[in-house]
Amino acid sequence: MISAIILFASIASYTLGIIVLLKNPKKSLNILFAIFAFFVAIWDFSNFFVDLFKEPFFFRGAYALGALVGASGLAWIYSLCRGTKWPKVVTVYLIGLFFAVATYINGFIISKIISITDKGFVGAFGFLFPFFSIFALFCLVYGGYLLVDSYRKSVGIIRLKLKYITFGLIGFGTVSVSVSFILPLIGISGLERLDSPSSLIFVASSAYAMIKPRLSHK
Repeated sequence: MISAIILFASIASYTLGIIVLLKNPKKSLNILFAIFAFFVAIWDFSNFFVDLFKEPFFFRGAYALGALVGASGLAWIYSLCRGTKWPKVVTVYLIGLFFAVATYINGFIISKIISITDKGFVGAFGFLFPFFSIFALFCLVYGGYLLVDSYRKSVGIIRLKLKYITFGLIGFGTVSVSVSFILPLIGISGLERLDSPSSLIFVASSAYAMIKPRLSHK
């Protein structure tokens, strides 16, 4: 059942990214969103293969793509709220790419993998994992700050659209934190795999806002 949810989220995220891109393929916001949605789709697809095969290659890929999802998501949100500044966008992507590549180097993000289960893996993280975690948290927190700050300063239809996007991010963060940390702490496990597909909440709410007129203004 969870595997089907992950696969559905992957297909849906990819489809929404294409729809937004086709809406206005020349706008930087639409392009950046499509890239973000594409990475989310591949991230979900990688988790789908982890769920099926429990192979280290796909498990590392899930972490690698997680870094690219964070980077591409922050790049899009920053461009949405502050305007597209390509040097900053490229810098964020390069940091995400660095962590993605490091994931496949033993000892960097993941030191060793003994076994992979539905709840995670048995093994050890590498010396760069704390920095990887800080980067992921930074993307989420700073992205949320940018959206809330822009929402407070906006009016009319733009304010409404930013509300959709902000609540989408909150919904994604709430589900992700709940299934990954809160529920296991109170003895409810087995739902950790819903972490990545919950990103569809953010992708869908953002796509809805992007498809409506007058949001892609920067």
